[in-house]
Amino acid sequence: MTALGTNGWIRLTFPFAHGRPTPCGSRSATPPAGAYPTGTHEFPPMNQYQLQADRFSRFVLGEQVPSWPLEDARDTARTINALFASARNGTWHSLAE
Repeated sequence: MTALGTNGWIRLTFPFAHGRPTPCGSRSATPPAGAYPTGTHEFPPMNQYQLQADRFSRFVLGEQVPSWPLEDARDTARTINALFASARNGTWHSLAE
């Protein structure tokens, strides 16, 4: 997914609900060059299903596992929606929209 705006662009490559580990990362660029990435972040492949199963197994065995409030899911969805709107319209979108 690529989001464009007057301040540059950002491209995200991530596996969303893939059962097979897939590499992911982000690239961004700012004007005036804009055509070439000025920032790149690579992340190793991971299997989200395996991570969830491992976390659940540790919880069942009585280990302390991190938990996140439900509001985090809402904020993540809001961020993803803003990125998609930015890609559609070619402008940056506020998370409050």
